[in-house]
Amino acid sequence: IGTFGVGLEARTERIESTNLGKRNRNNAGLFGEYKFEPIERLLVNAGVYTNYNSDYGWEAFPGLDVGYNFYDNWRVFANVGTGQRLPTYTDLYYKGPTNIGNDQLKTEKSKYAEGGLKFNNDRLALNASYFVRRIDNFIDWVKTQQSDPWQPHNFSLINTKGFTLSADYKLLAASESTLSNVRLGVSYTHLDPGFKKTMS
Repeated sequence: IGTFGVGLEARTERIESTNLGKRNRNNAGLFGEYKFEPIERLLVNAGVYTNYNSDYGWEAFPGLDVGYNFYDNWRVFANVGTGQRLPTYTDLYYKGPTNIGNDQLKTEKSKYAEGGLKFNNDRLALNASYFVRRIDNFIDWVKTQQSDPWQPHNFSLINTKGFTLSADYKLLAASESTLSNVRLGVSYTHLDPGFKKTMS
């Protein structure tokens, strides 16, 4: 009926610093995914990552990948996902003459969607895709007045649109020589970000 995958992870972060102090936080994660083929040549992969952080509590981040092989080596695909970035100890606790931390920071949250077209054979790989990404509570070091120290805040909401084009070519077939592992590639990514100030 398909393929199931599960995993666990755990880590502890500790720091003793004359500037940042003595800090520690624990992180645990559980992820699961299910890959199946509801109809011929259509592959679906659905998953979720659930995270616990001792400073920020529980969060869940689902994702979905769909791909369809519609003609020989051609494939159309789409994926959506979510994620987060935790503030660093420097973001939270740093104390200096021109920079100070902010222990009230929230985690950055992101949402992502992409769709595109791929071609693959033994020698050539082509990819063209369009994507959108939104980051809430983006962390940036700012100051309200020129005389203020720099301090990180959940400063803005960032919406980024863009597209990627790439090509990758293997110089020789696998059986011809040791140069068969040499590949030439080129890629181009266009980004169009938009910012909305939401400082907190």
